[in-house]
Amino acid sequence: MTSRRRVAGGMDHEELVQFAIWVERQGGRVHRWLPLIGGLAYSLPSDKSPVRVLRAGTWDEPDVIVRALDMHSATHPSKTTWNVVAVQAPSLWDQTQGEHVEIAVVDTGVDLDSPALHVRDGYNAVEPGEPPEDDNGHGTHVAGIAAGKWDTGTGVAPRAAVLPVKVLDSQGVGSLSDVVDGLHWCLQRRAPIINLSLGASQETQTMKAAVEALWEAGLLIVAAAGNAGPRCNTVSYPAKWPEVVAVAASTQTASIAAFSSRGSQVNIAAPGQSILSLWLNGTTRYLSGTSMAAPHVSGVAALLWSVANGTSNSLRQPRDLIRPLLEGSSPLPDYPSVAQGHGLVHALDSFNLLKNLRNGH
Repeated sequence: MTSRRRVAGGMDHEELVQFAIWVERQGGRVHRWLPLIGGLAYSLPSDKSPVRVLRAGTWDEPDVIVRALDMHSATHPSKTTWNVVAVQAPSLWDQTQGEHVEIAVVDTGVDLDSPALHVRDGYNAVEPGEPPEDDNGHGTHVAGIAAGKWDTGTGVAPRAAVLPVKVLDSQGVGSLSDVVDGLHWCLQRRAPIINLSLGASQETQTMKAAVEALWEAGLLIVAAAGNAGPRCNTVSYPAKWPEVVAVAASTQTASIAAFSSRGSQVNIAAPGQSILSLWLNGTTRYLSGTSMAAPHVSGVAALLWSVANGTSNSLRQPRDLIRPLLEGSSPLPDYPSVAQGHGLVHALDSFNLLKNLRNGH
C-alpha cells in the first residue's frame, strides 16, 4: 500500500537524483520535481521510510493541503467601487494605472477569455501542459480586484497585466508541492509582484524555503492573512513569515472584519468584505475574505512599481516597495496592530512617500 504524498527538500542535484532512484527502487513514485527547494514530491509504500537515506540539513514532510481564503458574501455594499476609492487608487490613475507591470496571481487560474483582464502567459501546476483556466472563480475574482476593468467597476491597477498561475483545483484546494511548483515558475518568469490569496494552517519547511528563494530574488510577495479571526495568533502560512506582506481585511465602515486573522505578523489592511469583482463567463460576484484584501495591496504595489520602475532613480527591486506600502498606510482607530498592521493601504500616500525615497529623503 502506498503512503500519502510527501515532500523532501534541501538537497543538491546529485542527492536529489539519488533520492529519486531510491524512491523508485522501494516501489514508490516521484510525483514532481521541485528545483526551487532542491526537492521533490513523492510517495512510498507505507512500510518504507526515508529517514536513514536523507542527510542532516534536508527535510521530509507531508505534502499538506493549501486552500483559497475566501468566504461567499450575501451582503452588497451601497457603492460597488467603495473598495478602490478606499485605497486611494483613483488618485493615481492620471499618472499611472499599472502600465508595464505584471502581477502573478497564484490561485485557481483566471478566466482566460475575459475581456476585462489583460492576461499574459501563465502556468498550470495542477495539470502541467494545460492552460491555467479558472474552473472555480476565485482566481478570476482576485485578478479582477488587482487589475480588472469591466462595465460597472474596475480593479486597483486596471492596466497592469495578469500572469495566471494555477495551483488550486476546481474546489479551491491544492497541494503544497503544486504551490511550490507555481512559485518556481514565478521566479523563472521574474514576476515582480506575486499575489497569494491562499494559505495553510500548518508551517512547512518546503513553503518556507520557496518563499525565501523569492525574497532573495527581490520579488514582492503579498498574501492573505487568513480568515480565522477574531482570535489572535491565527495568521496562516505563508503570510505568517517576515518575507511576506500579510494582509488583513477591512470593511466599508473602516473597521477590521471580524473574520480577519489576527497576529503580530499582520503588516497591512485592505478592503476584504463584500467586494465586487469578476467571476466566470463574464459575470461578477461579491465575495468576502482576506483573499479579497490581498490583491488590493498587490494592485497598489503595481501602481507604485509602474512609477518607480520607469525612472532613472528607480528602486532596485520590487520587494523595496514594502517600506512605502507600510509607511504610507493609514492606521484605523480603535484597532491594535495585531488586527491591522500599519493600517489601511493608501496608494497616494505611499506614492508621495515613494517620491521622497527616490529623492533621497
